Amino acid sequence: MQVAYCFGSCLASVISVIIAYDLHKSTNNPLVASALLNKINIPVILGNFPLLLITLIKKQYLPLIFLIPITLWHVRKIQRRPSKNICQIYDSTTIVRKNENKKNILELIFKGGYYSMLMIMYTYEFFSPTDKN
Repeated sequence: MQVAYCFGSCLASVISVIIAYDLHKSTNNPLVASALLNKINIPVILGNFPLLLITLIKKQYLPLIFLIPITLWHVRKIQRRPSKNICQIYDSTTIVRKNENKKNILELIFKGGYYSMLMIMYTYEFFSPTDKN
C-alpha cells in the first residue's frame, strides 16, 4: 500500500507541475503561479512536523524517504528569506528566485510535488485503517 500511494504522490506531483506551468505561461504576471504556491509555505511546514511524527510512530519508512529531504530543502528556503518583519512572511516573490523575468521550473517542480505529496499523505494518514494486532 505504501508503494501505491508513493507512486500516486509522484503522479500527482507531475500533474501539479503541469498545471502550475500552464498557469505560469498563460498569465500576464509571471509570478502568479509562484505566488499561489508560496501563500501557504509557513502553515504547511508547521503542519508537516506532526506528519513526520505520525509516519515515524507508524514505522512507515518509505514515505519518509520522500518526505524528509524535500522538507529540509523547503525549511532551508524559508529560512533564507529576507524578511525584516512579520508582515513580510507571506511575501510571495522573495523565495528561490534568481531572476524574476526567467521561469523557474525547478521551483514549480519542488513546490508542486511537495504540496501534492503532503495532501496525499495527510489523506492517507487520516483515512487509513489502524492496525488491530
